[in-house]
Amino acid sequence: MPISFLKKYSYYITLILFISFAPYFVFYNHNFEQITFNETIQPLMLLSLLVLFTFVILYFLINIFPKYYKLIFASSIILLIFIINFDYIYFDLIKEKLLITKRYLSVLMFLFIYLLSVFIFLNLLKIKFLTNFFLLYSIFFLVTPALELSLKSINNGETDIQNKPKAEDFLLERKDAINDKSILKENVYFILLDGYASKKTFSRMSFNNDNFYKYLKKSNFKNLGDKASYNMTYLALSGIFNLSYPVVEGDVYNNHRNFFPSLLNNNKKPPLVEELDNLQYEFIFYGNSWSRCTFKHAKCGKPLKDLFTYESTIFFERTALKWFFYYFHNYQYDAISNFLLEDSKVKIQDSKFHFFHHLSPHPPYLENDCRTVKSISLKIWEPLEDYLLTVNCVNSLVMELISYLDKNDPSAIIIIQSDHGPETNFSTLIQATDFDGDVHMDNRVSILNTIRSPKKCDKWLKNNLGPINSTKFILGCLKQEEPIYLEEKTFIGHYEGHHEDFGTVKEFN
Repeated sequence: MPISFLKKYSYYITLILFISFAPYFVFYNHNFEQITFNETIQPLMLLSLLVLFTFVILYFLINIFPKYYKLIFASSIILLIFIINFDYIYFDLIKEKLLITKRYLSVLMFLFIYLLSVFIFLNLLKIKFLTNFFLLYSIFFLVTPALELSLKSINNGETDIQNKPKAEDFLLERKDAINDKSILKENVYFILLDGYASKKTFSRMSFNNDNFYKYLKKSNFKNLGDKASYNMTYLALSGIFNLSYPVVEGDVYNNHRNFFPSLLNNNKKPPLVEELDNLQYEFIFYGNSWSRCTFKHAKCGKPLKDLFTYESTIFFERTALKWFFYYFHNYQYDAISNFLLEDSKVKIQDSKFHFFHHLSPHPPYLENDCRTVKSISLKIWEPLEDYLLTVNCVNSLVMELISYLDKNDPSAIIIIQSDHGPETNFSTLIQATDFDGDVHMDNRVSILNTIRSPKKCDKWLKNNLGPINSTKFILGCLKQEEPIYLEEKTFIGHYEGHHEDFGTVKEFN
């Protein structure tokens, strides 16, 4: 790129550099005590490549349309602001603030805001004072943090403090705070299988799942209730993390922002995480391509052999480029394997709460190798043979995990649970005419729910415990206190855009 180009358009280039690199300085400063400079190199290099690519495109566009250089630069500057600061102007926020219910309307509104921003910026550049102000502001807020972080990074090598998990730091600070020796330290493994059917639903499908059930019984698992709290994942998991029903009949909500997975990024910790903090437990989350794991209130189990580092994923999570990163990220659909492939070995009674949101057997279904996905669709629940093939893959993987824990963490508490059952009313999974009542909804809210826990906690086990009360049982077991159970209920919600009653739930009996 000719030097003359850089000199001639140095004003706009400075603005672009500021807009592009300012988020990196914010990210590094915010996480300075937890990460080293070396760990930020990949996101910095990726950001630099983005800037270089932008300059190359601008160079060619301005050579082709030299008369329109102001419009080209203004458009690129606003576009970079939208990309890098996407978290503030993304579609869901537009829909929420402007009460837009249709996706295409939010896209049109997004384009309108973009074009309006370009128009306003072009007119502001006509005011000399503001032009100088933009330049000085950019230089000051680019050079100052760059110099500050350069000085910091000199002594920002890895230390024992930075390498220690946060929960262990907390444990050291408060090791004498709890003297109650009755409190357990057993590790917990909460295995959430998305869309795994109940025993009666498999019976309706004429599918024999007895080998899996026999394995669980032989491994000392006890069956809990078979009813879900909700018929949808974001509500079901919100109930687990809130330790209560987040929405009941009569309540109204407008969006998903206060539900899973967003609730793990809210300012306030979810009650489950707060309870675990009080017990000095470390909460570790293993996500998938939908739930992911870039949470404020959870340590993320890191899968191996990722193209991008965890720091890069965290950095670009709040930009419009996050979908690109998730496409290449090795979340796949396999939270359990991500745990099994980790280098670190588990330690018994280590006060860790592992939560696996394992997407299978929810679509997309798996091939015979149990690794390759048949398609990228997350919605289609048919054909039946593909669902059952994926169930067999999940069964094998769960048994592998249990076998691993039997050898390495035999005293652990293990719960295996589905958030809801499969969707059968729009598919050929079963023929509804063969059964009485609302069989499809019964399939949807019937789940797998089984647990292996210490014998000293058996006195608090009850028949027909649902997902929320099952979680309360685990916490009561750890604290060695009788849990205060909620009344068991099941609620039916509606997907956004698919039903006029979205934002409400109705109790299902």
